[in-house]
Amino acid sequence: MGSVLDNYHLSVPTVGQLLLSEVLAEFLNVEVNQSVSVIIPSGSEGSTTVHPFTVSGIFATHTELDQSLAIASLEQVAQIAGTPGQVLGFRLQVEDQFNARNIGFDVIKQLPFGYGFRDWFQTHGNLYQAIQLSRNLVGLLIFLIVAIAAFNVISMLMMSVMNKRKDIAILQTLGLSQGSIVRLFLMQGSMIGFFGISIGVILGIVGCYWIADLIGWLESLLGMTFLDTSIYPIDYIPVDLRWGDVTTIATVALILNVLATIYPALRASRTVPAEELRYE
Repeated sequence: MGSVLDNYHLSVPTVGQLLLSEVLAEFLNVEVNQSVSVIIPSGSEGSTTVHPFTVSGIFATHTELDQSLAIASLEQVAQIAGTPGQVLGFRLQVEDQFNARNIGFDVIKQLPFGYGFRDWFQTHGNLYQAIQLSRNLVGLLIFLIVAIAAFNVISMLMMSVMNKRKDIAILQTLGLSQGSIVRLFLMQGSMIGFFGISIGVILGIVGCYWIADLIGWLESLLGMTFLDTSIYPIDYIPVDLRWGDVTTIATVALILNVLATIYPALRASRTVPAEELRYE
């Protein structure tokens, strides 16, 4: 709770105060300093108890918690729950999220018998697996796109070889060896790939830094929400720029580009000057 309040510069609510998420506040059509009533079923059958609160602040976590999260003082919540002076549970935020389960077991060992815990593997483990699968599929898709681009390089270089056969023949008559012609076309194809990959990397990095702002601008312009926390776990596009992935993709693209230039370069080196210059 402290991290949520710190992020939105909200003070910890006292008795009679309530913090509402933006989604709940909009749904209830309430604002700060307005009164709301929380109705909670009591022990008797069919009876309820009403607890008045004053909205002291509005926050947004931009996650699915916004659909149902309200924060009150620990003292008053414990009294409403019938456990005054007791804490029924607490939440830990860890730096190493993949070590959350081990940390949970370590905490349980220090508590009396009967306590348990739930980590994000239990609550969102399936979502994490789905994201990992999507990431692998996106990697395969990127590889196929790079492969298609490599075929485009082959087509472009083959067209260049066809259009410059006479020029290649003249260079051969001037003493240019087949190895030099191969190196010439390899250099040409590599330069094309290098500049293309450089532009792609730059546009990709810029897109990673600006995609969230762009989506927000489009949402405000069109008056619609692309990601709703009632359907998706978050309402924004998370970006995690990993330089290792950028380097891997750029390296694979460069290797495929060099391989794609080998056949056109060999085809150019096999040009026969006598046949090309026969009618010149």
